[in-house]
Amino acid sequence: TIGAGRNHGVAVDQPVVCAAGLVGRVTSVAGTWAKVTALIDSSFSVSVMVQRTRDNCMVRGVLTTGAAGMLELYYLPSGSDLVPGDVIVTNGYGGIYPKGVTVGTVTEVTRQAASDTGTNAMVKPAADFLRLEEVMVITSATEQEEP
Repeated sequence: TIGAGRNHGVAVDQPVVCAAGLVGRVTSVAGTWAKVTALIDSSFSVSVMVQRTRDNCMVRGVLTTGAAGMLELYYLPSGSDLVPGDVIVTNGYGGIYPKGVTVGTVTEVTRQAASDTGTNAMVKPAADFLRLEEVMVITSATEQEEP
């Protein structure tokens, strides 16, 4: 719960960020407060890309023991050259999250059989959810015109 709401221009589905990167999105709003669903919640998913390779994929929160507070990267194209240390950023698809917001860093890559979903990876979120004090709600995005 954050201390800004409808009276401050906050609305449902607006992205929430901190200095390090993506925190989540607003899921309910009242006059002076709003609830934010965190990126690490197992019901949360966002369209992202690998900053280095530009491969598009998805991340979601993980609810398994030992991986709590982590993200799973999935729907990664087969043959992707993903390696630990790769930075994951939002790709701007879906119209909620602006392109280029840091989501996290790949910590582990798992290559699966061709009949399965291909390559998955674990991602450490950029935001430190145990020490999160200040966040910013992106209330509007401005489109830049191309010359």
